[in-house]
Amino acid sequence: MIIVDAVTSLGAYNVPVDDWGLDVVASGSQKGYMIPPGLGFISVSDKAWKAYETSKFPRFYMDLGKYKKANAKNSTPFTPPINLMFGLQTALQMMRREGRTTMREKYDIALAGGQDHLKGKIFRVGHLGFISDRDVIMTIGCLEAALTELGHDFEPKSGTKAAAAALV
Repeated sequence: MIIVDAVTSLGAYNVPVDDWGLDVVASGSQKGYMIPPGLGFISVSDKAWKAYETSKFPRFYMDLGKYKKANAKNSTPFTPPINLMFGLQTALQMMRREGRTTMREKYDIALAGGQDHLKGKIFRVGHLGFISDRDVIMTIGCLEAALTELGHDFEPKSGTKAAAAALV
């Protein structure tokens, strides 16, 4: 069984679920679909549905059977966030109209500090929409330039070289 967490990739990348033989692919609205959190998306293969039918795990909100049954009636088993549905419709129309190439060029990369016990020790690189290898390398290059200006001592371009080697 192949289960994929595609929260950051679905919507920004082409994920050919059937061609790749993926059994469960889960995503959310807050990354590649560029709308606030609150919607979850899941693709379930026939193989995964068979496993669901024999599973003894407890379920209520995440009882996919309720969603499957409601979906057959063009409905949802619980009250849906209608505002996010309208946001998703707009995002999908924009994605279709502009295409992935244009979308890739539009969305920035953001930096944020670490959370919880990592606060002050790390930073996180986040993005909305598509991000390419070039974007990762450019972000690391910008970080190196900023660290150099702030007087930090490190081997110049070591981050960009390491990123380029890892991504190629």
